[in-house]
Amino acid sequence: MNKFWGYLMTHKRYVAFVLMLSGVLTEQSSRVAISLAMIGGMIKKDCTDPNDAGEFCMSEKMKALLLGAYFYGYALQIIPTTVARRTSFTVMLKISFFVGGLIQFLMPIVIKLSVPLAVVLQACRGLLAGVIMPNNMEFARKWTFGRETKVYISIVGSISLIGIGFGPMVAGFITTRFGWKSFFYVSGSSYILMSILL
Repeated sequence: MNKFWGYLMTHKRYVAFVLMLSGVLTEQSSRVAISLAMIGGMIKKDCTDPNDAGEFCMSEKMKALLLGAYFYGYALQIIPTTVARRTSFTVMLKISFFVGGLIQFLMPIVIKLSVPLAVVLQACRGLLAGVIMPNNMEFARKWTFGRETKVYISIVGSISLIGIGFGPMVAGFITTRFGWKSFFYVSGSSYILMSILL
């Protein structure tokens, strides 16, 4: 066992690479949670139909706000990136994953309590997620050498695209099998796990 830990410590840059790439995959995969939950039974399609299986009745405007809130927050990524530059990108990533995970995990409860609060929290999650990609580039700048930098950046781009394609498939499977709340719990837990591992 000591040999294994010794190996990890001498190769900690590579362990950090794997963790950072896992973080990108987790983030890109979980972006779709709210939209798939809406399709998967969270929102009633017809509020007047008593047989509609959806849990909540929302106006079109509120649905649009809930869907777009994450990306409104994400567009302001300069804010957490500036904070990370002044403090520490590792600390900011840990905060981003932990708080983002809590928001994601608690989203089914929050939606039940207040949809406007869910919109605000989705925007906060987007704002926190906005730190992940820029900090990956900072990570590449500080922890990679020579050709490694180009390889790392191209792997990050590939993992990002894989996550965007992989997320809806996994979320759809989990949502259909276990209900619309389940993907929030799974992705929220994986965020929190990432915050502990980083």
